[in-house]
Amino acid sequence: MKHLLMIAVVLAFVMTSQAKPKKKGKADPVAQKLFETNCLACHDPIKMIAGPTLHEIHKIYQGNPTGIVTWAKKPGRKRTEGIAMPAMAHIADADLKLIADYMLYAGSKVSRKALRANNIFKEELARTQRSFMPDSSVVSFALRYNDDLSVCWDAEKGMTRYIWKGKIDPLSHFTGNGKVIPAIVGEVIAKSSQQPFSGLEGKINLQGYKINSDGLPTFFYQRGSVKIHETHSGENGNISWSYKVSGLSSLTYQLPKVQGYKVSCDKGKNDNGLVLLNKNELNNFTINLTKEN
Repeated sequence: MKHLLMIAVVLAFVMTSQAKPKKKGKADPVAQKLFETNCLACHDPIKMIAGPTLHEIHKIYQGNPTGIVTWAKKPGRKRTEGIAMPAMAHIADADLKLIADYMLYAGSKVSRKALRANNIFKEELARTQRSFMPDSSVVSFALRYNDDLSVCWDAEKGMTRYIWKGKIDPLSHFTGNGKVIPAIVGEVIAKSSQQPFSGLEGKINLQGYKINSDGLPTFFYQRGSVKIHETHSGENGNISWSYKVSGLSSLTYQLPKVQGYKVSCDKGKNDNGLVLLNKNELNNFTINLTKEN
């Protein structure tokens, strides 16, 4: 009887311990950094941007981080309104799992008070915003190089559609839904409808993007068998687009014409604005837009 009593006490202790909810620790800093680099442009804890909030993601995927990983690698379309998510297949599965864990952790931390205050719009947007944009496809990005210079990047075309002096309007960005198009504030100084790479065929396949420490993106996309990495940067009023292209022995790039800027390429042979690049040069070349005095 004594032994039976001891066993009962032990079992009661184990069951009581399992019944208590586990305390949630601090966020993994590595996971948080991965999330901020790859996902923060579209997923805010409580404010609807281009994708669902972390609060909503937590409600949908609570206890199922693998579901987030599966969706991120090959996303479908759950909503008829809004922007379709690009695949994040370029990110390693282990990193996607860390991101998923962080999303669920951060989503679980959203307070009721914060949700009640969710009717307040952000006054300052991040430097990279996935958004509907005027005169561009439904899969577009607004990139703010500085307070006075921005770019619309079209993911369906794999190119910069236009550059303007100014910003995107925050209020119209958050209310944009495809029928309401966000407004750009400022003067357009360059515009194009043609992809800058000559001779490439096939549909652009956006494979994802990564935000650097300055808040600007590297886009990963493919056209046929040709893979392209395009990194944006801006400093002191100047712009640069750096490329890594694989799958070709040579390629030509049409330099844009930008009001008030001198445009050049650091590699290749320039023939009246058409730059011929060989295989080695395609591995790393930069288009520079330098502000004229």
